[in-house]
Amino acid sequence: MIYRVLITACLAVPQLALAVNAADSLPVQIDRLIEAKVGDAKISAPADDAEFLRRVYLDLAGRIPTVHEATSFLNNQSADRRDKLIETLLAGPDYPRRMQELFHVMLMERRGDNEEWAKFLRAAFEQNKPWHLMARAILKPDADNEELRGDALLRSDPGRAWNLRAAIRRCRRDALVCRWSAEFKHQSPGNSRSASS
Repeated sequence: MIYRVLITACLAVPQLALAVNAADSLPVQIDRLIEAKVGDAKISAPADDAEFLRRVYLDLAGRIPTVHEATSFLNNQSADRRDKLIETLLAGPDYPRRMQELFHVMLMERRGDNEEWAKFLRAAFEQNKPWHLMARAILKPDADNEELRGDALLRSDPGRAWNLRAAIRRCRRDALVCRWSAEFKHQSPGNSRSASS
């Protein structure tokens, strides 16, 4: 019962985050939130193309780019090359795998693997399922439903009991990230993984 209250609180926290104008593009909203948080403090200059390339591949694909991918990006001189790379990575097969691994570590805290749990997470990210639906599936599992079976098996295995409280505390602590994730998921109709408007 307590985990349901905590997840519900976590899902409500993003609504309390700094207000942004929904009419602005996602990058503008993110910049505004960062500027509000940083204030007058000195921030680093934007990353050059090589640094950006490495970071975006590690963040979205969980790997560094191949030589071909790196040379292709670095030789591209179009103004929107970064946006296009993000779109490509979000639509690619590495993104659901990367998010599956990341969420497994965040939610399971490295307490073991479960094939059905991994399958549940990967399917959720392949389908681009919003967090509130994932949380609902975790809180109210249905072992008979193929789509929701992974979390039901995980929760029914006492040897792999996991600490939702810690995951929710992280979400509450990082409310800005949670809000950004929610906005990011619903930014573009037709492809909610869109990074640009």
